[in-house]
Amino acid sequence: MSVLRIHLLGGLALCWDDEPLPLIQTTLARSIFAYLVLNRQRSHSRTVLAGLFWPDAPEKQARRNLRQALWHIARVVNDLPCGPYLLREGDTVAFNTALPHWVDVDEFESLSQGDVTAMAKAMLLYRGPLLPEIFDDWVLVDRERLHERWLALLERLALSYQEQGQSQAAVETLRTLLSSDPWHEPAACLLMRLLADMGRVGESIQVYVDLCNRLQADLGVSPSPETIALYREIRSIRPSTFAVPPPPIQPSQPRLVGRQAELAIIEATTQAARTGRGQFLLLTGPPGIGKTRLALAAAKRAHHLGFWVLYASALEPLGPPAPYTPLEQALRKAVKDLGNTPPGISPLTQAVLSALLPDLIPSPVGMNLTELEPWHFHSSLAAIIASLTEISPLFLVLDNLHWADPAIWPVMQALIPRLPELPLLLLVCFRPYELPEEMQDLTRLNPTPPLYRLDLQPLSLEEVKALTTEIAGGVLPLTFINRLHQETGGNPLFILEVMRGLTEEGFLCQSPSGEWTFPPGEAIPIPATIKQAIAGRLKQLLRPSYRLLQQAAVLGDSFDFDLLWAMSGKLDEEQLFERIDELLARGLLVEQEGCYHFAHDLVRRVLYEKTHPRLRRTWHRRAAQVLAQMAPQLVAARARHAYAAHEWPEALTLALEAAEQALGLFTLTEALKFYQMAREAEEHLGGEASPERLRRLQGEARIYRLHGDLLAEAELLREWRATAQALDNSCAETLAMSALADNLRRRGRSADALPIAQEAVSIAVEQNAPGILAAALLSLGSCHESLGDLTMALKFYKEAVIAASHAHNARQEADCLNSLGIALQNDGQLTRAAEVYQQAAELAKACGDRFTESRALNNLATLYTLWGDLGPARRAYEGVLATVEALDIREGIALVQRNLAEVWLLMGHLDKSRFYLEAALELMRKMEYPANHAKVMLDLVGWAIAADRPKEALNFLDEAKRILPQQELREEHLYYHYQAVGVYLALGDASTAAEHLACLAEMAAEAGFNWLEGEIAFLRGRVNAAQGSLEIAERSLRKAVEVWKAQGLRASLANARAELGLVLHRLGCYAESSELLAIAWEEMARRMLRMDLARLLRRLGHPPTLPGQREVKLPLADAPLRRCPTPEECCYVLWTPDAGPLEPILPRKPLRRARIRRLLTEAAVQGAVPTVNHLARALRVSPATLYNDLATLRREGWPVITRGSQRLSV
Repeated sequence: MSVLRIHLLGGLALCWDDEPLPLIQTTLARSIFAYLVLNRQRSHSRTVLAGLFWPDAPEKQARRNLRQALWHIARVVNDLPCGPYLLREGDTVAFNTALPHWVDVDEFESLSQGDVTAMAKAMLLYRGPLLPEIFDDWVLVDRERLHERWLALLERLALSYQEQGQSQAAVETLRTLLSSDPWHEPAACLLMRLLADMGRVGESIQVYVDLCNRLQADLGVSPSPETIALYREIRSIRPSTFAVPPPPIQPSQPRLVGRQAELAIIEATTQAARTGRGQFLLLTGPPGIGKTRLALAAAKRAHHLGFWVLYASALEPLGPPAPYTPLEQALRKAVKDLGNTPPGISPLTQAVLSALLPDLIPSPVGMNLTELEPWHFHSSLAAIIASLTEISPLFLVLDNLHWADPAIWPVMQALIPRLPELPLLLLVCFRPYELPEEMQDLTRLNPTPPLYRLDLQPLSLEEVKALTTEIAGGVLPLTFINRLHQETGGNPLFILEVMRGLTEEGFLCQSPSGEWTFPPGEAIPIPATIKQAIAGRLKQLLRPSYRLLQQAAVLGDSFDFDLLWAMSGKLDEEQLFERIDELLARGLLVEQEGCYHFAHDLVRRVLYEKTHPRLRRTWHRRAAQVLAQMAPQLVAARARHAYAAHEWPEALTLALEAAEQALGLFTLTEALKFYQMAREAEEHLGGEASPERLRRLQGEARIYRLHGDLLAEAELLREWRATAQALDNSCAETLAMSALADNLRRRGRSADALPIAQEAVSIAVEQNAPGILAAALLSLGSCHESLGDLTMALKFYKEAVIAASHAHNARQEADCLNSLGIALQNDGQLTRAAEVYQQAAELAKACGDRFTESRALNNLATLYTLWGDLGPARRAYEGVLATVEALDIREGIALVQRNLAEVWLLMGHLDKSRFYLEAALELMRKMEYPANHAKVMLDLVGWAIAADRPKEALNFLDEAKRILPQQELREEHLYYHYQAVGVYLALGDASTAAEHLACLAEMAAEAGFNWLEGEIAFLRGRVNAAQGSLEIAERSLRKAVEVWKAQGLRASLANARAELGLVLHRLGCYAESSELLAIAWEEMARRMLRMDLARLLRRLGHPPTLPGQREVKLPLADAPLRRCPTPEECCYVLWTPDAGPLEPILPRKPLRRARIRRLLTEAAVQGAVPTVNHLARALRVSPATLYNDLATLRREGWPVITRGSQRLSV
């Protein structure tokens, strides 16, 4: 139904539905119509209306004016389809309320009393004051009343938004209120509080400043004491969440021109990141194309959306870049904004952040970073960035990445997989052709969501026209714009610099009328390159200002007043301020956060290149001296200046110190560059052997070891040894020899490594240095272990433990104990190995080394698995996993995940086992460690065999084989042949299995791995049985039983007895066969080895009969749920109530729970799953008792599943 819509707020407007109606003529006619609408509940006398609107006119004239006004109204509203809206009957006039109509004032007043949604609609309805074009007395009261209601509505709506947590909506509502009533103190206070809580302290303070100014200027008063107190509180507190604005765009910079497509993409990715779907944006292009300008504009938009903006830019380095620049600057700013350590980070991550920002973050007690791998450091930095997003959505801009430390790229690689779950937008800007070689992979990333790449193109002719208009303040002739576009190639920086140069040189000038004029044709000198444009601008400077700018260029891109003052030779401060002001006014320098920066690095580069080399060296020397006095902690910057000044002794000392700092932070590329600077300084000083050379060689060797370049490491180690001999430094020589022996061993040359390690031990003994002796003995023991001489390996490991103890180095002693435990385990001394692992764990725990402690506990859990104690093994592994996850050690996480997968596999949980293996495989792929990658693939081979998927197992085996040839490590090849035997036996290819078994036996013998003796005998028995040689198979399996019984490997012993029982059955020895099978079944059931039980059941066809077994009727595993199973849906299973002579004398509750576990395990392998009632009847207890027992078992970690219960999931 059509309706007349009457808008009075913000001005009178009439619509018939959505079709606008003509405006009522004359202001008085509109005023009368509005009066009739607002007072439409009654009729109005013409006499009253005439007196109200024309109080000073004679009555006759007033009535005539009224008739004329009513005629104007009727022309608009009385010809509508519904009929006349203006009723004129005799002496009365009224608005026809019987016809359909809608008035915005009524709607506004109704909605303003509703909920948040209604109030938001009312806010949109209020287009402005009531009838602002009318100033009659009657309207003033209603206008003020509605305006007060409007202000009250905004205040209530803001409070409602605040209660609902919609802070940004509340802020926008309060800003609207203050734009209407700038003296509204309660609204200003609420806005200040909201902005402070959002971390926007600067904006909060600005609200207070604006309020003070308006109150003083308009009313001549100051804010109330409560408002002043709130202001002081905000100045003193730290915000809880952040929406920190980006660096301001300099006033000298024109507004952003063009780039609409790029801004649309950035806007879309920003919105996605705001919802928790992180994005990675690459912004690329040549110098001056506008990457920084666009990034700052995007950051400003993100700030308005509530993002915490962190902006950092790498500077063009005079030497190696600072560690992790520009990420280090971003993290430094974040920590300063927070005022504390980022919340929720692990102790390891805090230690890494402390190493990067030692002046801001204290290092946690007991954390040792010396043994970490580089990826530990990189993943910890990624974890820090992720933790910042828990405070607020984060917009992280890393500018000029082509000058960044290449170590930042692995941090990004560690961060990218986390992006889909983080409210983070990572925007990086760089010149693609200037990226270091180590970061070239960044340009090869596949640009698919959440990764986007924006290659900025030059400005079009229209955009150049818009830019020049913005710069000049008026439209320039098209001929000039065409020439400018052609000569500059549409590069924004080039255009800006050329325009500034032409203006300063007087070629572009403004006439008194405001128009820009310039000489025509060829008289316009447009430089051919941007360097010429910059050089032309620099010519306009006075000599003292030019000299000061040159000195600043030597200092670098960023410097403060005090540093520049000292660099200038301590000029008069007033003169220095005048020169800086001139440079700021000319747009050559900009000021940010108390420091000065070059407006663009090209300005600094031109200045630096135009400075005479001898003068540069002089100023670099001065810079080094100034920094030594004012900022001695800036070792890297001091090293660069000393190197550039050719101050070789100082350069050598500082370069070594800077390299060691960088190496401690795992910025290996930067560290190597500083070591190369130190090498060059050594050459200039004569190149003789010195303690400084020892430091350099030791550091370089460690870098190449971390890089995996063993040959380069070996060369440096030999040079290190020769230098130590020349200096007669036996301690250094011993360390070099130990490291060289370890290098040769890892390269598969253990025989060559052995005499070097022996000599290192001899020298260490002569020096009486127990710490160095422990390192040498550990290296010697490793050589003997690699050569298969476990007896000698054990001897030297034990001596290493004693030496480390004498050195009072608990961490080194724990390391030696771990190596000793592994050797004992390989020698079959499992009980002794367990004691050693326990001792190592206690030592590491006492000295706070959680990493070494977790290694020892993991080794201990491995022994539990070998013994078949799966419950304790699983709990131990889960504890270790929690530790290494807290430390964020990915290699350790993957190792424990593999071990947990093995335990779950033995317990028959294929899904859980596969989950952990897939997780470990993903970690290994990210770390790019082929050897460990191959190990996980071989674990998957074992999983596929257990799952009865031999073809899938063969695929995994082939994939592992593809990786293995690149590795020289023997253990991986042993594991490969071990799994290959199982695969080909499962496929029925006994001949190929025999070939792999022969390789396995030969390699184990060479390595001296005695612990494999039982495994090889067991596999030989299986292969012989598959080939039909049952008597030979019997002898091999009896040997396996004998070996594993002596070692106490109960789970393996049960499998050997089962296999031997099957072979004896085929040989006709039924009595012994039945006995062995019954014992094996009993052991497997006791230890819940569900996978082994299932495999044995498949081969037997039925469970073996044991003394004391009972038949229990239970539902089949695939029987339908939610109803009682039919007789056809049940089966009889054999249950062994007591497994072992000690069980009947156990306390009642532990005995009952052991029987529950065994019944569930035996039922599962026989294809049945009982209900709680079935269990209760079998055990002769109440269901309530069973529920308590099941709950206890689940709390203890036992995977107990009954019919209808939720299946356990990872």
